[in-house]
Amino acid sequence: MRTSTMKENEYKIDKQDAQIINFLHIDGRMSFKDIAQELNVSVATIHNRYKNLVKHNILHVVGWTDVTKNGYNGYSRVLIEVKPMNLLENVVEELMKLDEIPFMALISGQYSIEVDVVCKDNSDLAKILHTKIINIKGVNQTDITQYFDILQDNDLPISIKNE
Repeated sequence: MRTSTMKENEYKIDKQDAQIINFLHIDGRMSFKDIAQELNVSVATIHNRYKNLVKHNILHVVGWTDVTKNGYNGYSRVLIEVKPMNLLENVVEELMKLDEIPFMALISGQYSIEVDVVCKDNSDLAKILHTKIINIKGVNQTDITQYFDILQDNDLPISIKNE
């Protein structure tokens, strides 16, 4: 009989897991052998912990592309007001079809959705807004923030507080 109060699918990150995640955050291609040497543990320990972090959807390994190296120099945040709210699901589904949107979140306040739009330039942004986003049934209003220069774009390191 299980006596833990933790849900069956929960996984609690400990200090060693956090260290592994941080090493992979710095260098996603760092070998398990190198991580094991840094932490003074076996390669099998790193492998098993890595598998658990992935299995519990805590760690996701992805390849990141710098879109500015491929001619996409416009990066904007677009807030979207949906009215009536019963069209929210429709708006989300339509936005998910757009290749120019790498990030989308439901938010609180006047606006219901926040998306990031990646485009070639301001003219391309205007085209995306006026021919794609604004025409989605349920999009009532948008507010755009144009990013001039991205000064920092990284995740926070994982830390474990003493309990």
